[in-house]
Amino acid sequence: MGGYSIGKNMMLWLVKITFIVVPVVFLVGYAVNEHDRRDININKIEGKIILNRLFYSEDCFAYNDGVRTYVGTIDLKKFNDERIGKCLDGDYDIKAELTDLGKAAYNRKENYERNVVFCKFENKFYCHEEEDYVLVNDDGVLKNDKLRTSLVLQLSK
Repeated sequence: MGGYSIGKNMMLWLVKITFIVVPVVFLVGYAVNEHDRRDININKIEGKIILNRLFYSEDCFAYNDGVRTYVGTIDLKKFNDERIGKCLDGDYDIKAELTDLGKAAYNRKENYERNVVFCKFENKFYCHEEEDYVLVNDDGVLKNDKLRTSLVLQLSK
């Protein structure tokens, strides 16, 4: 083996490495670029978390017998505007309604009624609605009901 074969092998390796490294670099660059351009929308998750707090938290509507909190059971004594206003004091408007009992609670009623009509403008407001079957504790008597919740969230400018 002379210097010619060593030089030839070296040139072949450079060609092989070029055909392997260049496509890998382009693929990695493409993947990073696609990831950066992707639009991640967390509004739906944020809306669900906010609304679930209504019947999961003792500070909101969840029934507490002094020993434990019953998740998914609403204390009818707590179901009012004042309680929802303290529980969910954020930059969003909420309406919670027990459909069978015909009771509704708002954290900011005037703002909700004014802003709910703007839900069709997806770039300014995000609206999220849910219906959940819940138990309602009315002075020790448990009743089945449906909790319909609606959230209006003004998007950042």
